[in-house]
Amino acid sequence: MTKKLSKHVFLLMVLIISSLIFLSYVFFAKEPSRELVYIDVATKEGVQILAAKKICREDFYDLNLYQEFNLTFSLSSQDGIEFRVKCLRDRDVNLVVDGITLYDLKNDEQIFWESAADKPQKGAYWHVTVDREASGNRVVQMGSQVNTESWLYGPYLCNDSRGESLANRKLCASFRLKITDVLLPIYVAELSVLVNEGEEAADCLADTLIDLATVKDENAYNLFNLSFTVPPNVNQGVEFRVKNRNNGYCTLIVDDITVYKNNFEELVYRECSTNKQVSGEGWIETTDPEALCPKVMFISSTQRNEQLMYGPQIITDVNGNSMLGETYVASFRIRIIKI
Repeated sequence: MTKKLSKHVFLLMVLIISSLIFLSYVFFAKEPSRELVYIDVATKEGVQILAAKKICREDFYDLNLYQEFNLTFSLSSQDGIEFRVKCLRDRDVNLVVDGITLYDLKNDEQIFWESAADKPQKGAYWHVTVDREASGNRVVQMGSQVNTESWLYGPYLCNDSRGESLANRKLCASFRLKITDVLLPIYVAELSVLVNEGEEAADCLADTLIDLATVKDENAYNLFNLSFTVPPNVNQGVEFRVKNRNNGYCTLIVDDITVYKNNFEELVYRECSTNKQVSGEGWIETTDPEALCPKVMFISSTQRNEQLMYGPQIITDVNGNSMLGETYVASFRIRIIKI
C-alpha cells in the first residue's frame, strides 16, 4: 500500500513539475527576435559574400538614434566590392539609412565614405529625404507600412578614396542606420530667392523646402511665400529659383511667380515659369487649364532630383522702379500631384 501511494505521489509530482515548466514557457518566454534589415559586403554582384549580418529590433538601442553596425572582412582579389542593405518585410518601425564608411583596420583610418542617398536602388519604396542629423544631410528611408523587400547596392569599389587598391587589406565597413516611429519630412521642392553679386557667386536672400505632408489638395495650386530684402548694392540682379526633389513622390507643376510690396497690397513683378531657364531635361513646357499663365512648366516623378529653374535677374520692378534696399514677398504658385 505504501509503495503504491509513493508511486502515485511521484507521478503527481512529475505532473506538477511538467505543468510549471509549460506555464513558465507560456508566460515568460520572449517573443522571437524580429529581423528588420540585412547588410552585407559582397563581390561579383552578390555571388560572393565577404561578411553579412541580420539586424534585429533589439539590436537598436533606441528609436530616432543613429547607430553604426560594422562588418569586418578581407579582400583577396581585385573584384569590386559593394555594400548592400536589404530592408526585410516584417517591420513595425521605419528604417533610415545614412551612409557607409570604410576603414583600414591596420592603419586605423577612414578610406572611403558614401551616402546611402547616392546608392542604386532595387525596389520602388526607398525614398531620399533630408535629415539634419545625417552625415551628409541626405538619407534614404523606408516606411513601416511597406511590406516588401528592397535593396540598396553598389558601388563596386576596387580602390579607396586615394586610388589605392583594396586587395589584401583588413577592412571594416560601418553602416549608419536608425529606426524611427515617425517618417522624416519628405521635401519635394526647394524654393529660393538669390542675388547674384558675381559670375561665380550667389547669395541666398530667402529659401524654403516644400514638405509633401503639407499638400492637402492635389487639384489646386498652392502659394508658397518667401519674404526678402534686396541689398543696396547688386551687380547682376535678383532671381527666383525652383529646384525639384520630387523623384519617386509626385509631379510638380509651376505656374507663375509674383512679387509684392507693402504686405501684398502692391504687385511689383510677375513672371510665368516658362520664361525661366532650366538645367537638365526634366522640366517640360505644357498647358494646364487651372493655371494663370498660358503655359506652365512641369517635371514628373520619374525625373532625377536637383534640376533647376532659374533667372531672369532683375533689379527694377514692372514700373521701372529700383528694387535695391527694399523688402518684398515672392509668391510661388505650384501644384503638386502625388503618385
